[in-house]
Amino acid sequence: MNPYYKIKQYVTKAEQESRPLELTETVKLLTCVKEISNEKELIHKIICLVTLISDEEEQVGSLTQRESQIFNLIGCGFTSEDIAGMLTISKSTVGTHRKNIIKKLNLNGSGRLKSVAYKRTQEIIAKSKN
Repeated sequence: MNPYYKIKQYVTKAEQESRPLELTETVKLLTCVKEISNEKELIHKIICLVTLISDEEEQVGSLTQRESQIFNLIGCGFTSEDIAGMLTISKSTVGTHRKNIIKKLNLNGSGRLKSVAYKRTQEIIAKSKN
């Protein structure tokens, strides 16, 4: 189905029912926008954030709440600099958290951290679309 039509369909339905979009509708709408956008990576990050913020996910393994938060942001594709700015902490603090996450999850380096975090966020997004 045409992404423009899908967007119109979600918005029109919500308007007719005089209600805001539900989380699943919002994620579906953003997914349609991603299909037609030149900024696919940005839209992907927004979808991740919307999903993770709206979905009260439990902590990841033995990670603290802050480490879980950073783990999820890494999974959305944000850099340490991006994360530092969003959480108003220093980039070196993000680096320390990354090292602790790698150690606690018994991962082999930051590449594996990114891979595992990305996989988890994709699973969360997939659940929210249902």
